[in-house]
Amino acid sequence: MKTSEYLKRINIICNDHEDRCDEKGCPLHKYQCGVPKDETQIPGVIKLVEEYEKKADELKTCPFCGGKVDLKEIEPHTHEMATFMPDHPGSWIIECGCGVAIIGEKKHKVIDQWNSRNV
Repeated sequence: MKTSEYLKRINIICNDHEDRCDEKGCPLHKYQCGVPKDETQIPGVIKLVEEYEKKADELKTCPFCGGKVDLKEIEPHTHEMATFMPDHPGSWIIECGCGVAIIGEKKHKVIDQWNSRNV
């Protein structure tokens, strides 16, 4: 993995966990936010990033109908026709064909909320 790609990936993880940057909330905390103390930690940090990304994109099925759900990105945009509406900064939505959905600003936070909901 190239250094620039690695830094991009840990930055995404850190942004997703900015409100809980501690040993309980952020997976990179034990590695000083993804900056290894020495060379011996590098393989562990890379493995952690790869496992996090794999796990982070897994979605549970719909709690109501058991169906498969979709994750979609809503790009930032302005409402040209409805000028009274504010600009949309961008968001992520998980939705099922039965009508259940959840929306939020950050991809991994929406996934965490979906996968940890109590029904």
